[in-house]
This record gives sequence, structure tokens and C-alpha cells, in this order.
Amino acid sequence: MFFPKLRKRAKWVFAFLALVFALSFAFLGVGAGGSGIGDYISQLFHTQDTTGSTPSIEAAEAKVKKDPKDAKAQLELANAYQTENRTDDAIATLETYKKLKPNDQDALQQLASLYSAKAAAAEQQAQAIQASDSGAFFDNLLVSPSSKLGSALGQGQISGIEQQKIQKAFSDAQIQAAGAHSKEAAVWESLTKLDPENTDFLTALGVAKAQGGDLDGGIAAFEKVLVISPDDPNADRIKEFIKQLKQQKKAQAAATAGQPTATTGG
Repeated sequence: MFFPKLRKRAKWVFAFLALVFALSFAFLGVGAGGSGIGDYISQLFHTQDTTGSTPSIEAAEAKVKKDPKDAKAQLELANAYQTENRTDDAIATLETYKKLKPNDQDALQQLASLYSAKAAAAEQQAQAIQASDSGAFFDNLLVSPSSKLGSALGQGQISGIEQQKIQKAFSDAQIQAAGAHSKEAAVWESLTKLDPENTDFLTALGVAKAQGGDLDGGIAAFEKVLVISPDDPNADRIKEFIKQLKQQKKAQAAATAGQPTATTGG
């Protein structure tokens, strides 16, 4: 098997989630301090089985070209791409495989992990932008050059145009991360439909939903875990997750209420 099953490592997922929740809400604001969870879940699955042999990309592509409906060939190609860290190609190939074998839970878990890895990479990119160009997020935001104080102090170290470019790159990375988490959540939803009582899948769904910005979806997934397994040894932790997600919802609602309605452009 290319990836270990989630159930074997579920306790570690809970332990890590507990740590992240205890430290901050950073994982809810994708890119604003880092996810951590996406990285961890990706590493949880991203362990290749070195006992087996993965064909070369060229050999696997030849098989797929010969018969695009050969599910085994598609899976081999996805594994070959992943071996070479070609995440986007591996994702696209697994999406094709999923259409041929929609009930393959192992492949779906692999696909979810790849979306998580893609999100983690985007989050790391956002963090790097924020860390290397902190002036674009703090210096020029604290004092506007057009204000009286800004005029008195002089132009900041970063020009307005540079600041906009940096902030756009940061925003683009955030959007990419949230989108990847949303696609990851969709895969976990497919898994929960195949195995509705699997609380491990539901836990991962809750995490992906929250990381993708769907706090209601995250809460619903965690609450379903409690319904299915009310005496779960991790029940108290899950309740704390739910509580903090609801607090985050209130904070977001309050922040939105205090701001003018934004208009969206094309």
C-alpha cells in the first residue's frame, strides 16, 4: 500500500490538533501564522512504501497513453509523479483514477494528503512573504504616507506599489491554500460517505473544512464525531475544538459587522 491508513495514526492526529488549538487560532487564518496541521497530515500519509517498486514516469505514462481507462496504470502514474514530488500532476492523475475507482479508500486518502501538502506549501510561501517583507504588512500599515503623521515622518521604506505587489502575492498564496484545503475537504467528504461511522475520516474532514475557511463545516464534522462516539477518549478535546471554532466564528462576525460592506470586482 502506498500510504498507511489514517486509523493507525489517529491518536497522533488528535495529539497534534490539541497542541495547535492550545497554541493559537493560526490554522484558521490560512497563511496568517501557518497551518501546521496541513503539514502534519501530509506527512502522516506521505510515507512511500519502499518495499514495493514504483515505475518510472515515462513507463507509467506509456501505459496510461496506451489505455487511459486502465485504473492500475493511472494509479502507478500518480505514484510515479509523487515519487518525483510532482504534486499537481499526481493530484490530476488521482482525480482521473477516482473517476475509474470511486470507492478506493486508500487512493482517496492519498489524494486528500496531496491536497493537504499543496495547501501546506502555499501556506509556507505566504509565511515566507510575510517574514521577508514584514514592512509591507506592518510599517506602512501603521502609518499611512498620505496622513499628516506619515507626511511628517516621510515616505516609508516600501513604496505603495511595492507594498501592493507584496500583499497581493501574500493574498494569492492564502487563496491557493484555502482552495487546496477545500478540495481536500471534498475528498474527506467522499470518504465519510463510503464509511459514515469512521470518526478518523470525520476528524480529518473537520480539520480540512476549518482550514479552508468553512467553520460551520468544521464544527458539524466534529459534532458528528461526538454523536457517533460520545465516549471517545478524545471527546473532551473535540469539544474544546468545537468551542474554539465557535469563538472564531463570533470574532469573524464581529469584525465583519464593524467594517463597511466590501464590493467585489471581476
